[in-house]
Amino acid sequence: MRIKNKIICVLLLSGCALLGYLSWLSLRPVEIVAVHEDQNFSSVLVRNFPFTDKGKLN
Repeated sequence: MRIKNKIICVLLLSGCALLGYLSWLSLRPVEIVAVHEDQNFSSVLVRNFPFTDKGKLN
C-alpha cells in the first residue's frame, strides 16, 4: 500500500511539473530579433516562437 501511494505521488508531482513547464513555454513573449528585406521578400527572425496559432504574428 505504501509503494502504491509513493508511485501516485511521484506521478502527480511529475505531471504538475510538466504542466508548469509547458505553461511557462507558452506564456513567454515573442521577441522580434531582426527583419531583413530583399526586394519583394522579407525575413523576420523571432526568438521564443509560439507553438499555437493564437500567439503567432499576423
